[in-house]
Amino acid sequence: MAKGKLPAFRRLCAREQLALLREYPKLVPRLARWGLGADDALAVAWNCALLHGVLEAEPELKSPGEVLERYSLGEIAELCETYARVAAGELEYGEGGKGDEYPGGAGQEPGGV
Repeated sequence: MAKGKLPAFRRLCAREQLALLREYPKLVPRLARWGLGADDALAVAWNCALLHGVLEAEPELKSPGEVLERYSLGEIAELCETYARVAAGELEYGEGGKGDEYPGGAGQEPGGV
């Protein structure tokens, strides 16, 4: 994956955090059809729902399923690892595009799974 600018993330309010609990199970059957086991499907579905909520993407992500269409599984993992650093206070919310580099980048082709 190409080196790129640090992605921008936003904070979720409590209502948005609860919405993640409703959204991520909807992706599990789709991921199971791709051959992922139950634990892996749940983890990927959660990561997609989380990124849908927190990632400031252009163009805007309209659903957790669109995360799967736009990013590869490796890119989803990298974005979630970066978000974990933001949530831990190592990086700032909304910091994306301010010159900091991160090893990831935007997906090279949609659905790169």
